[in-house]
Amino acid sequence: MSLAYFPMYPSDFEADTAHLTLAEDGAYNRLLRLCWRTPGCSLPADSGWIHRRMRAVTDEDRAVVDAVLTEFFALRDGRLSNARLTREWLAANEAHDRRRTAGQKGGKTKALKTNKTTPSNAQAKTKQPEPEPEPELKSGGGGSARARAREADPQEPPDPPPPEQEHTEREQALVAMGHDPTGLTASGRIVGSQADMAEKRRWADLGLSHEQQLAVIREVMAAKRDGPPINFRYFTGAMQRLAGELARAPLAPAIPTEPGPPALSAVSGGRRELQAQQRTERLHAVITAAAVGTTQTAWG
Repeated sequence: MSLAYFPMYPSDFEADTAHLTLAEDGAYNRLLRLCWRTPGCSLPADSGWIHRRMRAVTDEDRAVVDAVLTEFFALRDGRLSNARLTREWLAANEAHDRRRTAGQKGGKTKALKTNKTTPSNAQAKTKQPEPEPEPELKSGGGGSARARAREADPQEPPDPPPPEQEHTEREQALVAMGHDPTGLTASGRIVGSQADMAEKRRWADLGLSHEQQLAVIREVMAAKRDGPPINFRYFTGAMQRLAGELARAPLAPAIPTEPGPPALSAVSGGRRELQAQQRTERLHAVITAAAVGTTQTAWG
């Protein structure tokens, strides 16, 4: 069933929609209302049906609706749904069913109290004596034979735990970003959408393997202090820089020398050149760590 109302959390809604235009914000609100009133709190994966119900008559209106659907709705079992809205819909219907059941029980109890007690009812209410417990069979050695029989029965080995399912590349990227493997945030937003996966494929087109992408994500997140980003585009700049470094000629192996403070050369660029060299060395350390599967602590 569909209730005539749904809960609205202004702070959560504003946190997720602050980047939307006025038209996108209005389309998102209308889509939530439409989804709530549709059986099962989900929309058919039919853009024509959705555009008609949303009254999107121009190409611009349809583009706005499609953009909001891509960002905030996910395709499950052939239908489009919003995770946060579905959770609230299930909770509201469950609470409604509890109240209805409690009301029905209260009505039946009141009706029973108003009825007069008949002889048959009084006889039914007479407490029947409980049967005496069956005496335990004693046997030599102490304890009941039934208890010893239970102890003698061989114990079946416990079922082996189910094998741990490996995360997909999408889930591994989300975990490296600091998100849940499902991509569902506390406010109901979905990270790792089709647009995000298209962005990840563009990283691969740059020549970066999945392991190198994960290494870059972890490197960027190590310096981020304000929580996980809300899309994959946040890492694209770092991916492009790594791809540029990989495209350069490999560095010649350095000849081991005695450790000492690096010298600053005024002719070759001084401190700026030294900082650039340090960044390059750290980037190559990240690439090496990704190739051999080491952790961030081994990057230097």
